[in-house]
Amino acid sequence: MHIPRHEPQDRSAPQREFDIVLAHLRFLTMIEVCALTTYTPTHIYRLERQGKFPRRRRIGPNRIGFLLHEVEKWMSDRPVADLSDDEE
Repeated sequence: MHIPRHEPQDRSAPQREFDIVLAHLRFLTMIEVCALTTYTPTHIYRLERQGKFPRRRRIGPNRIGFLLHEVEKWMSDRPVADLSDDEE
């Protein structure tokens, strides 16, 4: 018996460009944000209340999310560690 394999579709350049354009609109769950930042939910909520972390967005009546591009920007804006003390 021959079982047909699902071959990945060759995605066209316009489709890939469309995916890239919409990538900044992707929502992250709290679990994903914790995995990216290595912070606990409590610490993320604390930073958010202090205005030091991107605000959550309401996706639905019982669902919140963080915009990927805002979390990525927050991560890239973190100061670079001073390693001069560690070199000794």
